[in-house]
Amino acid sequence: MTKQNSKRYDDDDGRTIVDMSQVPDGSLLSGWTSGASRERKQAERKRRDPLPGEDAPVPPEERRMFLKGAMKATLLIGLAYLAGLGLLIWLMTLIW
Repeated sequence: MTKQNSKRYDDDDGRTIVDMSQVPDGSLLSGWTSGASRERKQAERKRRDPLPGEDAPVPPEERRMFLKGAMKATLLIGLAYLAGLGLLIWLMTLIW
């Protein structure tokens, strides 16, 4: 028999916000597993059907394209900041 939480909130109407029954158990150290355990978990993930709201797995080619696009955008923004900083330093040398 479990102890019921005696604390009640005024705005709690008892509805479930998110159903967590489909989420696998894990811990903070779940990434630190042995190779056999990791392979077993990967095989289990491949066998199961996708959860509601989960998309189909992304093919490796598309994943590489997404990664390249993200890297290009990151480099472009970084270069813009570097150019702005360089321009600021150049202007400061002209003033002084």
